[in-house]
Amino acid sequence: MSTAMNSKAKTSETVSRLYGGELERIVASRDTGLPAPLSHCFFEKLRSLGEDRSSFIRMSETESGPIAVITEDLGEQGLDCGFHVQETALPPCESLTQLTERARADLMMIVKCAKEEGKMLLNFSTHPLGRRDILTYQRFVVPKSVYSYCWFRGWDHTAGFNGAVQTSPSTSVSIYEAAEAVSAVIGTGAAFIGLCANSPFEEGTISRRKESRLGIWQRMFSSSKHPGDRMVSKFPPQRFDQLSQYFNWMFGPNTALHYVSRHSSSYKETSERWLVEGDPSLLQFFARDQWNVMELSSLQKKDFKPKVETIDPSLHHLEEHQWAQFAGARIRFTLKNSAVDPREFYEVCSNDGPLEELLASSVQSMWIEGRDPGANYLDRELAEEGIDGDLCMAPMALQAGILSNLNEVTTYLSQFSWSQLGALREAAIQDGLHGGVEGIKVSTFAQEIVEIARDGLAEEERHLLHYFDLVLETGKNGADRALAALDASPHPLNQALLDLIQEREVLL
Repeated sequence: MSTAMNSKAKTSETVSRLYGGELERIVASRDTGLPAPLSHCFFEKLRSLGEDRSSFIRMSETESGPIAVITEDLGEQGLDCGFHVQETALPPCESLTQLTERARADLMMIVKCAKEEGKMLLNFSTHPLGRRDILTYQRFVVPKSVYSYCWFRGWDHTAGFNGAVQTSPSTSVSIYEAAEAVSAVIGTGAAFIGLCANSPFEEGTISRRKESRLGIWQRMFSSSKHPGDRMVSKFPPQRFDQLSQYFNWMFGPNTALHYVSRHSSSYKETSERWLVEGDPSLLQFFARDQWNVMELSSLQKKDFKPKVETIDPSLHHLEEHQWAQFAGARIRFTLKNSAVDPREFYEVCSNDGPLEELLASSVQSMWIEGRDPGANYLDRELAEEGIDGDLCMAPMALQAGILSNLNEVTTYLSQFSWSQLGALREAAIQDGLHGGVEGIKVSTFAQEIVEIARDGLAEEERHLLHYFDLVLETGKNGADRALAALDASPHPLNQALLDLIQEREVLL
């Protein structure tokens, strides 16, 4: 039996899902409507609320003060790249209903604490008047050590500082369905984008794209020292039928290792980081037993004689690099302490072999992280249409339904070529639901995907797709509504955008 056939056979088994996700929001001044930073006191208030619930675990702090609160029930309530972008990473839940309850509680707290310091959240996926100049960057950037590394790599880290925000669903999968699952979520990107597009403005002008947020990666990686960084930020050249294909694309030829640490850690956390001599790809790194490494902090300080040591590759370096692609979805995972030989990992990948079998006993958890949906929340206009505050859960429900109906989604997608799905995604970025490619309409595609996903949800979960039903019924996503409001305004563009910002305050 072929590896692909064997994988598909195992995906037919009943899979118990877990559901999580990241919710990002733009923070603005209630007085001016302009981007505004959250204070350290904001997190002290969240800590107090966590202690009241007997849920508080710890604070994440910098030298200047706290930047996140970690609790048992709501995960990490913190910041993304800047103090004007709030991000909550909700912990895994056993049902979408439980995840919805936690998302609702989190939003209520964030809105309340922000309001107490004169801030509000906005229903956009970029701030219409947000800027990406270096002074804005210096004003808002969160002091995380990984960001200095971004600049060292040649990335333009100002790219998202106009308040670019997304809703990122996480849905657990088995190792045997992971490749098919990530291909399904990437392949349905046009539906997620068409339904969620909510950023038709850039730096005070009308953008050429209804989801201008997704232009961030082209800008960020345009000057990268390594061309592979640009390659893995784009729609993959082919779908993935097995894990080895996914990792070959992500870590194979023309890509370059970022850095390695001696002990596994989150890429956002402070740790001792080392650059590997010769900038190999991760797979090349795994092909040898030992490498010379140079202390990254010394190189960043332009020390011409950095500390040099040797390091032995291990699978924790795979875990450390799982974030290192920026396409429409990622396979995320945690690994057990395992004796899997990195060289064997390399050989199996290089021969397009059954990586699932090699890693099955080493994987502790695995899930799909969706990255295409722009952030959407309840505002006055949507409230008048009968939508409620749970609309931010629509992308979570759509991804969950897609993965629960994985065979049906894969069958539906197979009627299109992979390149057509990539082109349709680009059409959705530019024109939202009104885009199309070779006679394929984004709106029709999105409708089909929503219906397949609805069949994969339990009856009590299907209401979470209500917002997407409204978008499809009216033919208007968040970007379309914003542009229509702008057309109806009697004011010049800048004033019209300020008025619209006030109308787009997030409601509960």
